[in-house]
Amino acid sequence: MSEPKKKKKMKQNAITYLFVGCGLIVLLFVLLLVQWIRPGKVYKPESRVDMIDMTNIESAKNVYDTIGWVTVQGTSIDLPIIKCANDEKDYPVELEGYAWLSNDEATFHNNLKVFGHNVFNLSSQPALKSEDFERFEELMSFLYYDFAKENQFFQISIDGKDYVYRIFAVAFVPTSDVYYFPLTDDYTKEELDRYLKRIMGYNLYQYNVDVDGEDDIASLTTCSRFFGMDTQYQFSVFGRLLKEGEKTKNVGISKTSNYKKIEEKLKGDDEDEEA
Repeated sequence: MSEPKKKKKMKQNAITYLFVGCGLIVLLFVLLLVQWIRPGKVYKPESRVDMIDMTNIESAKNVYDTIGWVTVQGTSIDLPIIKCANDEKDYPVELEGYAWLSNDEATFHNNLKVFGHNVFNLSSQPALKSEDFERFEELMSFLYYDFAKENQFFQISIDGKDYVYRIFAVAFVPTSDVYYFPLTDDYTKEELDRYLKRIMGYNLYQYNVDVDGEDDIASLTTCSRFFGMDTQYQFSVFGRLLKEGEKTKNVGISKTSNYKKIEEKLKGDDEDEEA
């Protein structure tokens, strides 16, 4: 091949490589853009403070004062948090559409514990949606990895302020451990460090979230029969209060060895579904 033809060929190759390179850059940019704007990527909280004073829940025997509100990303959980007028601890299952604060004092704490009933979503293959879900049933959605990956925030409104929490743990917790720590005043750093260490031992996911005893945390807890009727476990989602300037963007998440132990049971089979 003559020298002019070689130079022409090299020029054509350079142009081809340039177009291919530009195409790959454009494709990468599009993929990153889709990743950025996809639904559920950014959580946009809505205030519930005004709802608190407007809501009262009545039953035949008691009147329950609404002292807060809880919302959970990706679910229809958007419920008043109540405190019984007579300080009763066991809230009746027949009341629909509420959660309750387990802390003795109805104010903000650095370890808020909110509970709700689960009446219609107790199987080992929980449903994501149902017309019957009016309590904390949809909290079980966090058992599914894809759901947990897309939904990483919840909000508790109390004391006239909205508090947004970034989820850092999802776990089946032995009932004895749920009530292992006090429910009254703020925890000390040492107490919270011990509490977090205990929680992380049950965590189903590894979130790329920093959390320690100096943070404010909260938990949402409901009952479960995932391991059978006679087992004493409750299902909890734990969050760390957003830090100043922290954006509500999702972080990386992966399954832990605890999740892998329940994965087959979670998938189920036709016989399990029929049962």
